[in-house]
Amino acid sequence: VLFFCNTEVGRVLSFRYILAAVCAFGVSGTAQAQMDGDVLSAFNDAVSNGSPGRIETAALALMNEAMANPSDPDATVAAFEASLKLAEQEECAAAIPGADFAMRQQATASHPLMEDRRVLLAYARYCDDSTSESRSELEASLMNVTEPSMLTLRAWIDLYTGYGGSSRWRDAVRTAS
Repeated sequence: VLFFCNTEVGRVLSFRYILAAVCAFGVSGTAQAQMDGDVLSAFNDAVSNGSPGRIETAALALMNEAMANPSDPDATVAAFEASLKLAEQEECAAAIPGADFAMRQQATASHPLMEDRRVLLAYARYCDDSTSESRSELEASLMNVTEPSMLTLRAWIDLYTGYGGSSRWRDAVRTAS
């Protein structure tokens, strides 16, 4: 082999073998990061059987796991579902980072649809801090909904009751219609 490497042909072939080896090891070294299955199992178990505190803890863990592994094919749906559970638990400030992460991921034709991601982020912001800006953002996101869901229903009701609670009757009527 040493004799062969000392010739011009040997050096070219050696270079090609080294290049092929580097490519092979380089490709195998860049495998996609995967979320921890135990975190997902803990979330599912908490949602099925847990107390609000346990759901919150598991949702935060899943959201953080998804954001730490953005190349995982399930990261978007995991962050969305975790943030949704946090919003349902009225932990809206905690839901914002995961909802924002899901919103920034590539649009797909499957769950969660971009319109649902937009509503979740707007709803979390509105619930965290009901300002004219967050109300406008939530209202705009709801106007684009084509497939209603429990999330959109809850967001509409909260927006409507928020207007009614502050005696903004015209906004409440406009929101209701």
